[in-house]
Amino acid sequence: MLNTVERTIAPPPATASLSLLQDTLGSTRHLRLVADDGTSAEVPAEIVGALQGIVAAMAAGKAVRVESVGQMLSTQEAADLIGVSRPTLVKYLDEGRLPSVRPGTHRRVRLDDLIAFEQGIRRERREILDEMTRDETRDGLRGDRFATTR
Repeated sequence: MLNTVERTIAPPPATASLSLLQDTLGSTRHLRLVADDGTSAEVPAEIVGALQGIVAAMAAGKAVRVESVGQMLSTQEAADLIGVSRPTLVKYLDEGRLPSVRPGTHRRVRLDDLIAFEQGIRRERREILDEMTRDETRDGLRGDRFATTR
């Protein structure tokens, strides 16, 4: 079980305000939060990005789950976080594709390393798909490629 605090939030019924909020947030990286008493604070870019994702999901009618996660994860927590089985994650560790530390008898994965690893996998997949698309375009997309002759 992940060491988390979870909260699931259903989208509000008024989606017009979400649409306006989504337009306001746009692709901005800088945001200042102003409290009722007039105090304000700069919102870190990571939180702005999270807010953009939350608002986009809710504007599409989806609920959002917010959870806190520790900086050091067990292999099961790490596997759950990136959506793979624990044996698959352990294979990545054994192959040296994902670093881990062993502060005691069990391996731990740093959250930053896990995020970088997941981004790397996504980047590799995107590059492979882009290459496949380039190959198809270069070879010419023909609708009859797979047609059989009679």
